[in-house]
Amino acid sequence: MRTSFSLLVALLFILNGDGGSTAEVTPVTMPKRPCPIPDDIQPCVCVFDEDLYQLDLDCSAVLDEDDLYKVFQATFPFKVFRKFTIYENSHLNFLPSDVFGEVQFEEISITKGVLNEVQNETFASSYLTAVTIDLSSNHIEYFPFHEVSSFTLLETLNIGFNNLTSISPMTSPTLKLLYLNHNTLYHIAANTFVELPSVQEIHLAGTQLQELKPETFTGLQMLTVINMETNKLRNLAGGTFNLSSVQAAVSIDLTNNLINTVNIGAFTGNPLDCGCDLEWVVLNQSRWLPYLYGAICYDGITLQELDPTFYINYC
Repeated sequence: MRTSFSLLVALLFILNGDGGSTAEVTPVTMPKRPCPIPDDIQPCVCVFDEDLYQLDLDCSAVLDEDDLYKVFQATFPFKVFRKFTIYENSHLNFLPSDVFGEVQFEEISITKGVLNEVQNETFASSYLTAVTIDLSSNHIEYFPFHEVSSFTLLETLNIGFNNLTSISPMTSPTLKLLYLNHNTLYHIAANTFVELPSVQEIHLAGTQLQELKPETFTGLQMLTVINMETNKLRNLAGGTFNLSSVQAAVSIDLTNNLINTVNIGAFTGNPLDCGCDLEWVVLNQSRWLPYLYGAICYDGITLQELDPTFYINYC
């Protein structure tokens, strides 16, 4: 019994460095709670904001989709993160379905990479948490627009500077900012945006648009910015910007297009009623009146005589 006790005491002295031993003990890498164990999620890095009590995850160094998939097979003590980031990754080509397992994000940012495809249900784990999805500056040819309706909190969707050639109609009561700029779309169906009642900005600059269907933006009462600069628009039907239901003034940027015709026959009445359906012309007289030469209102007043202040106050 005395011998066992002596051995125990000697062992404790050795472990405490009092036994004269020069052996070094390799430290074990432990997580800084509440992050996962760092070795388990390499090459991703988890950062805990102690002031805001929020978690961020950066996976910019993943080698491919399999590498990313393995990360989310690890144990995550807490599954709700503020932000997920992949930046300037030259290896990740596509995002598989359910690649994130049960881990949820409020903000998803995968930018300036070579991402080509976002598969169906890739972001399914974040349907109830995602507020912002930024996939700009990649090579994306396909995105599941039909899933936008599944995101209950989504406010910003940015798929600008990609290789999309078509977009399907979206439904979302929460989406405010939509960036589709610098893709190759050519045409957009008239019903693409009608189910986005909260949308405030739609960015379509540099998308090679050749035409816009009448009523494309009708009914979007929160809309304040339509950016379609640097496209190939030639003809505009009058109903294209029939925004009489919009509550605020709308900024419509159509600079650097090829417009040579505005079809006034698309306006209601001939002579014209000159109501709020002509607001977009009256508030941009120098741009549009040259294309409406000779057009008159039902009471004989020319469009040049219409008072912009009246349209600002009443439309």
